[in-house]
Amino acid sequence: MSHQKRTSSTRRAPLARKGTTFISCQSPGPHRKAESMPLNVVVRDILSLVETGREVKKSLNAGLILVNGVAIKDHKFPIGFLDELTFTISKDKFIVVYNTLGKLELKKQEKDYPKAMKVIGKKTLPKGKTQVNLHTGKNILLDKTKEFKVGDSIIVEKNKVVKHMKFEKGAKVFLTSGKHVGHNGIIEEIKKNESWSQPKKILVKTKEGIFETSRECAYVVDGEL
Repeated sequence: MSHQKRTSSTRRAPLARKGTTFISCQSPGPHRKAESMPLNVVVRDILSLVETGREVKKSLNAGLILVNGVAIKDHKFPIGFLDELTFTISKDKFIVVYNTLGKLELKKQEKDYPKAMKVIGKKTLPKGKTQVNLHTGKNILLDKTKEFKVGDSIIVEKNKVVKHMKFEKGAKVFLTSGKHVGHNGIIEEIKKNESWSQPKKILVKTKEGIFETSRECAYVVDGEL
């Protein structure tokens, strides 16, 4: 499907519900459709850097727009949480975060920010290898991964883990969903469940106070977003 009705597009996109009837539909990629926006919509409709989709395509074909440091040619490439957009002519950089309304927002970056990738799964492979699955759709193979747990975050450079941030008391987190979405905080306590069927809860301290939220809402980061 190349297009979709504006009214059926993701609620995460900061787009007016009224306007042109159709907008582009994301290509398959590292982010789920409900949690991402097409690249051309980001450049044309949100950042307002061009006026037409044709201009977006010309810029992409000329390598003027980078996503996470890579020149992307697909104008429907899905853009989601923690993606970094770089415009080579102006040198402007933007990182995608959630605002307090739960909408995806492009925040201008004054300096490079190491991308923390959340561990969402692990799989043991033959010959002592373990595959670590990350929220970006990226997978890496490691020899020793007992210390890496689901919920932790890692920073990867050239397929090597250069930093490991555990999901533990004192960890810095950014809330990606729930009532307090868009807030930075620190884990104060990881609560123990009385039953396996109960959702896992944590206490998070933010500038607004301390509150309880689901563990799934917290994303461990290297600093404030």
